[in-house]
Amino acid sequence: MRTLILFTGGALLVAGMAQSAWSQGLTTADDGRPLSAVFGPKEQLGAWWTPPLPPVKDRMEAVHIALLPSGKVLIVNGSSNRNRIENGEVRDGISPLDYAAVNNTSLFDPDERPSQSGMTRIASPPSPIDITVGGATQSVANDLFCAGHIQLPDGDVLFAGGTQNYYPGEKFLGSRTANVFDWKTETWKTGGVMKDGHWYPSLIPMSDGRIMVISGLSWDHFSNSSWVEFYDPSAPPASAWKSVDIRTLPNSPFNTPVKAQNPLPLTGSHGMGAPPAGAAPSPIGGLDELDHYPRIAPLADGRLLITGDGSGGGNVDSTHTYLMKIGAPSAPGNPPEISFEPGPERSTLRKTFGTAFMDPNAAPGSYMLIAGLAGSGDINIGPGDPPPDPRINTVGSAERYSPPSSGHPVGRWSIDEHFLGDRPTDRREMLVGVLLPTKQVLLMGGGTYGTSAPVFSPLLLTPDAKAAMGYSVAIMNPAVQPRLYHTSSLLLPDGRIFLASGNAARAARDVATGDVRLDTIRLPDGTWTFAEKGSNFIDAEIYQAEIFYPPYLFAPGARPAITKAPESLAYGESAEIQVTDATPKASVVLIKLGSMTHAWDMGQRLADLLFSQTLAGGTATVRITAPENKNLYPPGYYMLFYVNGNGKPSKASMVHLG
Repeated sequence: MRTLILFTGGALLVAGMAQSAWSQGLTTADDGRPLSAVFGPKEQLGAWWTPPLPPVKDRMEAVHIALLPSGKVLIVNGSSNRNRIENGEVRDGISPLDYAAVNNTSLFDPDERPSQSGMTRIASPPSPIDITVGGATQSVANDLFCAGHIQLPDGDVLFAGGTQNYYPGEKFLGSRTANVFDWKTETWKTGGVMKDGHWYPSLIPMSDGRIMVISGLSWDHFSNSSWVEFYDPSAPPASAWKSVDIRTLPNSPFNTPVKAQNPLPLTGSHGMGAPPAGAAPSPIGGLDELDHYPRIAPLADGRLLITGDGSGGGNVDSTHTYLMKIGAPSAPGNPPEISFEPGPERSTLRKTFGTAFMDPNAAPGSYMLIAGLAGSGDINIGPGDPPPDPRINTVGSAERYSPPSSGHPVGRWSIDEHFLGDRPTDRREMLVGVLLPTKQVLLMGGGTYGTSAPVFSPLLLTPDAKAAMGYSVAIMNPAVQPRLYHTSSLLLPDGRIFLASGNAARAARDVATGDVRLDTIRLPDGTWTFAEKGSNFIDAEIYQAEIFYPPYLFAPGARPAITKAPESLAYGESAEIQVTDATPKASVVLIKLGSMTHAWDMGQRLADLLFSQTLAGGTATVRITAPENKNLYPPGYYMLFYVNGNGKPSKASMVHLG
């Protein structure tokens, strides 16, 4: 007998399982791909397929990924968080002006034959490029490493910001450039130039098709930009951007005091380096500040919730949240008017490097924050660099924001501090929350720390009204590769889950040969060297992708198939789809295409559709109604899934909403 351990709401359940039930972990998918399922049966715990690696010259990690309407995955890395090798020594940083160093982009085709890797290297945008600043032309880097990105309404992908320069001590300045990937031609075009730089910005799709760019390290100083920028895809690149400085606005995150009774000690914050020697506990004068990649959620009325979580750079003592309103411009051609009001206070410290997603099983506008590092933005905290205060620690909590109601006019927070379990090893950073067609949520990758102690098993969250936070939590069959910092994952149109990347350390690129070494380690003093032969270390970059088959793909019975569906839907419109192998009990959902980086998917949204169906011999005519709320479901491409009564989803049909 084999012992299977599952988590449900933090409680351990143990069940005996015969080894013969799962053939010692080896199994096969319906498409013939060999699968591994080493903990238990694929019907309960899912299974993994490992695609072949591409040729050495085409191998790369996957820091930024976005699903395209074609079904392919765009993979972008830019300079890839590397150091350089000069005269045999590792030196801090790399030049983003060197096109050979930043040219790391590829496409993954999940429909490629099992014998093929599916990876194809393509050209990155040019670097350097010329831009005009204050009437003068400058040659600047155009490095997409640590940009923000999101699909535009037409399916193209906007990349805003990135890396302008590396500085010693793991410090960065943000790029002002924007680039657009054309999914039909699979080529790049310019997206214009922004007012300020943005390194680690969030991109938020608006109800009218515009994209908001917020936060990220500035063009000219090592703190997050207070310029909020709006991209209009219908305008020429030279006039596509409008910008608003929110630093002095009432109730702005940059203009709100933080009153900590017992301030946390300063630690380094990612991208901003270590704090100055002797610096006071409050490095920003007692005012709040936006985090990098701030986790921001839309409300049904068009306001935006700024949760406080992110990827470093903010005020770690703050428990504030904010409701942000984007109004009309004061005059034609002007930027929009922006205002803020305080949101509900959180009961615990903010988190960095945790995941976030719209809760598909709660009231519209509900938002979940899961796990992360509390009290610091220092990615290097771990066994070799312990935190200076016990409040600074990786957590396994889940927090839910519930939208405004009559009793809670700005919404409210609820929390389960041990959602992922009671043991220290249950806590995670760098995990990715992926919404599934079944309205389950899969937590992929991560580790006990940001760059060490990887966790190999995904966690499947299943709606359960009796469980903590409304979800049971179950451990799935483990992957093989360590997925730490820069892990990426998203839902594919066929219902499988793409998982890639992992950045336990900075790799080192030889400036003379272009060769990249992965045996680099960070020393306690912040310098870098090569690992000793025979020593234990994790490769600095993980090039092997893995594909997870969730348990629902092995549910009993035939898989439903959508044989006819509309190519586009207007808001509130009804349309018919045809489905084979349908069942009387079913559901139909739209899921917006994923666009994720740094533990957060800025794109995915799930709409549970109203529908009726007429069954005849297993074939159904299904009348669906598109969602009406543009704030929750912005215009763009979505995957349309039919899920039968056994919980088995169809492959998706691509549908344009708007």
